[in-house]
This record gives sequence, structure tokens and C-alpha cells, in this order.
Amino acid sequence: MSLQATQVADRFGSHELDFKSSTRTAVVIFIGYLIGADSAFFIGTLSDKIFAPLWPPNIVLMAALLLVPRDRAWLCIAASFPAHVLVEAGIGMPALPLLVAFGTNVAMAISSAEAIRLLLGAPPRLHTVRHIAIYIVSVGLVCPAVIAFGGASVRILAGGPIEQYFVFWFQWFAANALGSLTLGPIALIFIERGAGAFWPGGHARQMEAAALFSLLLLLALVVLEVSGSSLAEPFIPALIYAPFLVAICCAIRFGVMGGCAAALIVTVILIWSALHSSSSFPGGDIENNVLALQAFLILTTIPTLLLGALADQNREVEDRLDKAEDRVSLAAATANAGFWQKTAGSQHLGVNHHGRFLLGLTTTGDLTRESILAIVHSEDTRAAANALADPEITTHHPEEFRVVLPDGRQRWILSRSQTKSSQDGDQLDTSGIFVDITARKVAEAEADRQHRELAHLMRVSQAGELSNSLAHELTQPLTSILANAQAARLIVESKPSDISEVVEILDEIIHEDQRAGEVIRRLRTLIKKGDIRSELVDVNNLCEASLTLLHTESITRDIQLKLIPAAELPKIVADPVQVQQVLINLVMNAMEAVQAAQSTTRAVVIRTTNLGKDGIEIQVDDHGPGISATNKTHLFEPFFTTKERGLGLGLPICSAIAKRHGGTLKLENNAVGGATACVHLPLRPPGDPCHDELGLFNFPRR
Repeated sequence: MSLQATQVADRFGSHELDFKSSTRTAVVIFIGYLIGADSAFFIGTLSDKIFAPLWPPNIVLMAALLLVPRDRAWLCIAASFPAHVLVEAGIGMPALPLLVAFGTNVAMAISSAEAIRLLLGAPPRLHTVRHIAIYIVSVGLVCPAVIAFGGASVRILAGGPIEQYFVFWFQWFAANALGSLTLGPIALIFIERGAGAFWPGGHARQMEAAALFSLLLLLALVVLEVSGSSLAEPFIPALIYAPFLVAICCAIRFGVMGGCAAALIVTVILIWSALHSSSSFPGGDIENNVLALQAFLILTTIPTLLLGALADQNREVEDRLDKAEDRVSLAAATANAGFWQKTAGSQHLGVNHHGRFLLGLTTTGDLTRESILAIVHSEDTRAAANALADPEITTHHPEEFRVVLPDGRQRWILSRSQTKSSQDGDQLDTSGIFVDITARKVAEAEADRQHRELAHLMRVSQAGELSNSLAHELTQPLTSILANAQAARLIVESKPSDISEVVEILDEIIHEDQRAGEVIRRLRTLIKKGDIRSELVDVNNLCEASLTLLHTESITRDIQLKLIPAAELPKIVADPVQVQQVLINLVMNAMEAVQAAQSTTRAVVIRTTNLGKDGIEIQVDDHGPGISATNKTHLFEPFFTTKERGLGLGLPICSAIAKRHGGTLKLENNAVGGATACVHLPLRPPGDPCHDELGLFNFPRR
């Protein structure tokens, strides 16, 4: 709503007028009413010199009633009464008909104003077909028709025959209906938008308006000039319709305002012609010609107003759509997104300018699925085909694919689409959106790299914590190797030497060397730095290898490690190093909990469970103090720890590893007084080798 319209709305129901004083208000209403009545009589009256075929004063009074609060309505009526007396007395109207005529005029103005307030609101708007239809029915037809039953009595009181009551009724009705249909909308537009609404903006529009209304005036004057000629008599209907063709053009181009103005011009000129020539409608007298012309004008003005309202409504909708499109385009450009659309049965894809830019397409020609698929990375062709409305795909999920730009760079695109279908199931149009997600992909890859770095540091930290135990694990085989080597040397130096003993000693040296090598190999596997890899993993074997690494540590802590493996445990697709990291971290936490609780049952139990198609489960049970309610909600928060020298990163990293494998990590208190860590891992994580050669992730790795 415009600022001026808002100001008008504020005036409705308030106790302040636009005028500086009640006196000025009364003067303005008096002059307006007087000019309206004089204009009506100037155009002409019927044979009784009382009835005018077009009566503007009622519109002046209606507009005044709309502009003032209801409690000031008396001022409008009082100001218009002297003007009415002055005009009607000037034509010799007796007192009683004069008073009745004024009463019906007031009734017409009040009923119209109240109908507008009730049905069209404040300020009244005539921008839609619905609004103009309501106005036509209520103010243009119903109010004049009802009040005409009293207005018809004016002519009878002035000496007209009572048997012509319904003729007088129609004359009064037609005069006020024409005023309401031609002048009423103009008054309402002025109330809502001010005087600026009557002159279009822009030089081109002003020139167009001047040309159309000049042509309309010219045609109306031609009708006025030739209607009295006997040669023109056969062509009178065509001549009368000619101006309305231009009036229709005015309504189409300039809406309700243009239609009203055009209808008013035609109405004034044709009524003037009918009142001053008996040949407007050949075969009747002037009054019959005027009655026929009034009916004609009413019937042609109504569709003209409706057509103007339709034009206004369409322009308003187009304006809203243009603004909405501009906002969407701005939002899309800000979000680095583009739009595309495909019609069923057509290979052509309509892609907007920013969408072409995202795809790296600088051409302005038509695009097809094939032309877009040609620039898609060879590994992502299927995903792009699904995204671009593959005929075999009925449900379109979000798809991510790479396009190769002209300079060789790659850009990640996320495409979402939807297909509209008719009631019989036939596919109609498919529309979608392209979003540049390259930055997100780069951020994900960087986050994954940092996560791997952090996980590696944590594994190195775990190895550091196990350094004493590992040193002990290596000391035993190395001591054995040294002793056996010394014994073999003594045997060889003795004469005669026993070669069979030397062979046994060498076999034992080999065994101890392999034992030490296995410890070193497992340690290197734990702390080595490398890319994530997916392979089939036997979790039972992985648990045994992990407990072997922790064997000396458990002896040092005087804690028994017990493995209860599940029979026929299926292999899973996972990264064995990361799964082992999770397991070692949980077992180390369990041993520390047992030590902290000084439990008499110094044991940690590791169980594996076959969950069938849901995967496998690893449980680590301890007999420690359990998890307090305060700490339970913070266990997986980074840097939260209950250890004196802990970093608070172990559990968050373990949880992240489990999630990356499509699983979960949970910690709960158990029934025996300690805590249980439960790791659930699916048989195949998201993006397993069945879908992705690299395994766990859908973005590039180093």
C-alpha cells in the first residue's frame, strides 16, 4: 500500500479532516455539489426540465462522506443542501419535490458510502476484478435501484403521471447508475492514491494516454456531428460502438482509471447528442432515445470496468512476480545457485544465466542433457544424469557431481529437482537448482585431513603411553636371542661341537626374532600415518592383536584382559587401523577406571556380538566407578576429561571414527558397578566399495 493510501486509511474513522476547518470543509462540499449539479444540467435534462440523465452531485457527496468520520456526516449534508436548493430552485422545482429529491440524493450517497466501507474497506481499492465487481453490483446497481423507488416520486410530485412511475424509476436509476459507474471509481481512486493517479508515469505512457484519449474524443465528436444526418441513420449503431472500441483499449492499457475516464467521455458526448438530436436511436422521441442510450451505456461501461480491473490485476501480479523473480535471482546469486527447467518430451533444458556460469558454459544457445553431461566428470556421469531428470528416474534425490570448467578446474555441483505430474500420472515439467558446493567439499576434505592428523597424533600418544610395556615386550625376545647366540658360540668353540644343539638354538633365535618383529610390526601399524583405507576386517582377530599389544600393560597394572569372541562373526568393511585405535582407547580407559576404583575384580572383558544384517558389536566392560550423571552429558565433548593428564580428545575421536564407518559409540553404566563402552559397526559403511572405489567418503582425498 502506498504512503498516501496509508494516510487515507488513517483518516478513516479519525476525528481529523484534511481541511483546516469545518468551514473550509463545508465550502469545498458546497462548491463540489454545485459544480456537479450545474454540469448535469449543462449536459441537458429531459422534457420535464428536472431529470438529468447523468447526475454527478451524489458522487461528490459520497466522496465527502467517505473522507470524514461518521460523526461529521451531518456537515457534508448541511453543506450540500444550500447548493441543491440553489440549483433546483433555479429550474423552478417546487419545494416538496425539491426536498424529496434532496432526501433521495442523501440516501443514495449514504448507502453508497456505507456499502463501500463495509465491502471494500478503507481506503477502498478497485485493483482486482473481485473488488470492481463488488462495487458495480452494490454501488453501481443495487443502491441506485433501491433508492430509485423514492426518487421516481420526485417527478410525480412535480406533476408527472403516476402511471409512468416505472419509467420515472428507470430514469432516476439510470442517471445515478451512470454516475456511480463512470464518476464513482474516479472518486475512489482519487481518495486512495491522490491526483497523481490520473496521469501515468513515464514519457512514453503519457504520449500513449494522450493519443488514445484524443482518438476517443475525436470519434465521440464525429458521432455527435454525424448522428443528426439522415445519411448516417443506417450506421448509427456502428457509430455508437466505435468510441467504445477505443474505450476498451484505454481500459486495457490504463486499467480502471483509463476505462472510467473513457466511459465518462463517451457518456457525456453521447448523452449530449441524444438530448439535442432525435436521431441517435431512430424511430423514437428524445426521452426514449435517452433511455435506450442510458441502458446501452450502463451495459457497455460494466464490461469496460471489469476489463480495466483485470488489466490492473494482471499488471499488479506481473509486478509482484518481477519483484519476486528479482529477489529470488539476487538470493540465488548470493547463494551461488542457478535454476534449470525441463519440459516432458523435450530434450531442451532452460538454464538461467547464473546456472550457465556455474557450469562454465559461456554460450547462449539451447542446452540439452547431453550437452551438460559432456562437461561432467567421467566418474560422476550417472549422478548428473539422475539429477537432470533421467526419464527412467521417477523420484529425484539430491545429487552431487563435478563439472570440468574450460580452464581445466573442477567445480562441485549439488542439484535438486522435482517433477510435476498430472492427475493421470503423466510427467509434466521438471525444475531444479544448481548449487556450487566446491567450498564445502574443500572444507570437508580439509576437515577430514585434520581429523586424520589428530587421530594419528592420538595413536602416537597411545604408543607413548605403552612405551614401557612395549619395551618390556621387546626386552624378553632380545634377551633370549642374546643368550641363545652366546650359547651357540660356546658350542661352536668347543671341540667337538654338537651341531644339532646349534640348530635348535638357531631355531629359537628365529622364533624370538619373529616375536620381536611382530611387536614392532603391530606398533608400526598403530602409529603409521597414511590415507584411510577400507578392507574386509576380521574383528575377532583385530581384538586379539590389540590385546597382544596391551598384554604387558595389563600385567603391569595387574588387570586381566579377557576376550569373549562371537562365533562365526562376519567380516566388516572398515579401516583396521582406525577400528584398532578405537578398541585400544576404550580398553586403556577401562583399565584406568579399574585402577581408579581399587576394585577387587581387576578385569576388563571384551565381547564381540553378531547382529546379523545390522552388523557387529564390540563391548568393553570394566569394574570401575562408572559414569557420574554430571559427566555423562559431556563425555564426547572435545577437551572434556576426568583424567589428571588427559587431553579430552580420545572419546570424541573414537565417536567420530565410529560415525564415519556408519556406526555409533555409546557409554553406559553396567549392572556390575562399572561402565560399558559399546561400539556398533555396520557390515558396510556409507560409500563402501560397492558404491565408491575409495570406500568411506564421497570427496577427494590426498
